[in-house]
Amino acid sequence: MKSTSVLAAAPLIVLGAAGPALAADIVYPAADLMAPPPIEETFKVAHNEILAIGNVGEGESYFAMVSYRHSFKDPDNGLKVRFDAAYSTYNFEAISSTDGDEWRGRALAGYAHEVGAGAVVTFYGGAEYFDRNYTPDLIGCPDISQWGAFGSVELSADVAGGGNFFAGVEYSTNQESVYTGFHYLHPLHDGFLLGPTANYLHNDSYERWAAGAKAEFNVSDYSTFSLIGAYGQDSVNGAAFDDTWYVEASHSIKF
Repeated sequence: MKSTSVLAAAPLIVLGAAGPALAADIVYPAADLMAPPPIEETFKVAHNEILAIGNVGEGESYFAMVSYRHSFKDPDNGLKVRFDAAYSTYNFEAISSTDGDEWRGRALAGYAHEVGAGAVVTFYGGAEYFDRNYTPDLIGCPDISQWGAFGSVELSADVAGGGNFFAGVEYSTNQESVYTGFHYLHPLHDGFLLGPTANYLHNDSYERWAAGAKAEFNVSDYSTFSLIGAYGQDSVNGAAFDDTWYVEASHSIKF
């Protein structure tokens, strides 16, 4: 014979000031008043970014840059400002023992516009200060300290599956410098992306193309570390192209 629980079968009696009452007679608060508070969104949009880059190449070549970028509203749509400070040193080992040192400083205004789901085009333009010194002096290449104009266009797009595509071009009136490059990164593991990269650089005395691989590590929602290894060909003052290589590390922090 199947037994029945007395507690389950009998009506629940609740004692109150007015005497006993059935549970069915009690009015409970509305269900939404008893619901837990909504969970607050933990991810916050970052309007500031600090980007640090270090580069080591063949021929005692070194490059370092620190860049600060600020978005006034939505980072993907709206006005921006950017400030860069860069230093590079190199040796003309192919034609002389001269060492070169260059400093660049930029103050730029920018605008970002979302052109599709996960695709953003960003424009920058402004002033650039350029200073170059050779030790000892190199015939035909005087020391320079001057102001110029700088402009750039960048496209960053999310790719299905969690990948990323980037392409950009920069131009400076200092040395008539042109730089263009791209990368495509494919996710291999949680927070780790890998893919090809290539770039081309040209100014009035130097030309280089390079291609290689880039690895990106998403340390957190606000911190990214990248590493590039590339091989290429370069030429100084119109000399024959020669093999070259470089390794580059960068770290981005957003807040």
